[in-house]
Amino acid sequence: MSAGVEAWGEGADPELNRLLGSAVEAILSETLSPDGVAEFSGEAFLACERAARERPSELAAALAADELEAFLRPHVRACLTRERPERFNGGWGAFVGPDARAIESDAVDNTDVDALETSRRAITKAFAIARSEGNETMERNLAWYRERLAHRTYVSIARAERKPAATVRTGVARAKKLVLQIVHELQQAQPAPLSGDAPQALEPLRALWEAQDTERLTVELERTRAAYADDPHWLNLAGLLAADRGRGHEARAIYERALVATDAPSVRCRLLNNLGNLTDELGNAAEAKQYWLRAHQLVPAAPAPLLNLLAAASVEKSYASAQHHIAKLAELMSSSRLSDAERSYVCRRLRENPRLRWLRQTEAWRLGPARWIRRRFPRASQVRTAGAVAALLGALLLGLFAALGSGDAAGAWFAEGDRPAVLLVGGGDSMGKPLPAPTSRRPSGKRRG
Repeated sequence: MSAGVEAWGEGADPELNRLLGSAVEAILSETLSPDGVAEFSGEAFLACERAARERPSELAAALAADELEAFLRPHVRACLTRERPERFNGGWGAFVGPDARAIESDAVDNTDVDALETSRRAITKAFAIARSEGNETMERNLAWYRERLAHRTYVSIARAERKPAATVRTGVARAKKLVLQIVHELQQAQPAPLSGDAPQALEPLRALWEAQDTERLTVELERTRAAYADDPHWLNLAGLLAADRGRGHEARAIYERALVATDAPSVRCRLLNNLGNLTDELGNAAEAKQYWLRAHQLVPAAPAPLLNLLAAASVEKSYASAQHHIAKLAELMSSSRLSDAERSYVCRRLRENPRLRWLRQTEAWRLGPARWIRRRFPRASQVRTAGAVAALLGALLLGLFAALGSGDAAGAWFAEGDRPAVLLVGGGDSMGKPLPAPTSRRPSGKRRG
């Protein structure tokens, strides 16, 4: 008996459930009319079930002494003495109230039609959830609940289903609990789904940012402000635009507001990465690293935060950190978590980012990123190799001319500003042209959007 008691619930011994239902009905009948018993039996059953689950040893002793009703009576009476409104004034409260009866909207003047529609949507969503999870028990409970809303009695449902009436009441109570939860979620909806999927209406705006059409993006953001001003995807785009226009403090406030509006890890990762980029632009590299690290921890498969951390390690000349981030990137590049387009993105940023200049001269770079770039862009590597050879020949010729001519002429050649390009190529830089100034306003290698 104790094993069955410990497993109390929908999966418990049917005989235990039957005994519990009979005891609850008998206790309610002591003080309530048949209609009152029908109203409170489901809620009382759940309260007694919870007590049985929390106090299995006392339940086992009560069953052994044939004193089940004495054990359950305090919990049943607690349900009856709980404060309740005398009546429901329409809306979802009446639609999914304790008596589980529907209301006729054309017969009740003060019915909240919108709330009734929310309740109907909640029931439809509850069925969809039960089916998607393969929860046949909950699907059955919801079907019983829907029949109760159509004014069918527990007895008639139980007779048709060949189930005890107490089982039907319990199933209806559980279904009602799920529906009430969904009603609450619909009324207090998060601005972004937990999946992190952006509203389809914002996809054109994201495409405008990718194309860097900031003028049209400004217009579209204003057009969609009323409908999506609290959506984190909209706020992310607004933050990117504000940062691009040099309004750093405004962009920071927008990102922080967006972080409050979403729980989806993928969205939070994107926002934290962009907030790190902005913080780095504003001159706080240490704080920026914390944002990138948090973004990486949220979504380890996202390459952008790792690339930013790698660039920061190169700037700081922290070889240990750089090796760690390269190892993480190597795991990603060899896994199936990155698409082909994302692998190309990683290699392109590794090849182009001027902040990786110091790291490109190390053994860790030669054994890792340099190989990935050569595999991804073989023709470009050949062109750069030919360029390096040409530059080397040019330097040799230059030295020859300098030896034959005067030293002043050689000094004038270097003074024209071409020496850095030769040194960059000779130093192993993967770019075939002079690198942009490292003080450019937007840090390279930081994926946005």
